[in-house]
Parts: sequence; C-alpha cells; structure tokens
Amino acid sequence: MLISSLMDSSLVDVGTHMDGKKEVLEKLVDLAEQHGMVTDRKTVLRSLLEREGMCSTAIGKGVAIPHPKEGLPGAFDGVAFSAVRIDGGLDLDAPDQKPVQLFFLVGAEDRREHLLILGKLARLLRNNDLREDLIGAQTSEEFVERMQAAELSMNNSR
Repeated sequence: MLISSLMDSSLVDVGTHMDGKKEVLEKLVDLAEQHGMVTDRKTVLRSLLEREGMCSTAIGKGVAIPHPKEGLPGAFDGVAFSAVRIDGGLDLDAPDQKPVQLFFLVGAEDRREHLLILGKLARLLRNNDLREDLIGAQTSEEFVERMQAAELSMNNSR
C-alpha cells in the first residue's frame, strides 16, 4: 500500500495557524471525518488526546504523527489519514526540541494495518528534502504531489 494513495488534497490543510495540540488534533480528525474515514469522532479524539498525554507523538525534525495507541475497531472506516501543516510550528516536546510543523493523523480499525502505515510514513518522513518540500508547499495539492513523488522515488530506489 502506498501512503500517498490514502491522500487527496481535501485531507490536507496547509499554511494554517493553530494555537495548541488539541486544536490540531481536532482539525486532523475533522478532515478525516468529512471523508467518512472517522465514524466515531469522540472516541478517536479522546484516544488521540490520551496518547499525547502519555507521550508526545512528535518524532523530531518538525514532524508529529498523532495516532491512537492501538487500532480502534468501529471508530474508523478502514484507514484514516489526514495532514496539517502549521506555519511556525508548535512546541510538542519533540526529541530534538524543534517546533512541529507537519502533523499526520494515522488511524485504522486493524492494529496490524495501523502499525504498517505508521512505519511506512515514518520511513518516508526521514527524507530531509521531503520534509522541506512539505513545509514549503503553498497548496494542499502541492503537498500531496510532493508526498506522491517522494514515495514513488523511494519505492523505485529499492
């Protein structure tokens, strides 16, 4: 499965300003819910907030991948995926102490699928050029195009 196959521009919000983690999580869930990917908003949001309370999902280099601790049967319709880019970033206790600008929601009914997507996304986001391209994307369409190109390039180099 390609991560970029889960994305379309209406699942991405770029260049927005938000004041806190809860606001970002709500936006990520709203984007996925608008596409029918989230079927139980309250459960998903509560799970994300609990997960962030245990340990930040910021992975460093300006990236966070909010996700429930495990799959949430009945809360998702298959796989949920959305992205938000915050201008200036937010301090989320990232391992490198850098502000987080790129947020990716990952959720799935199936725990195995959930973990597979998390792993693929984390590998993809190790690419410094991709992160810079995503931060510089002016539109949601550009954001998705850059993700698709980077993923195809990564897959072709194997």
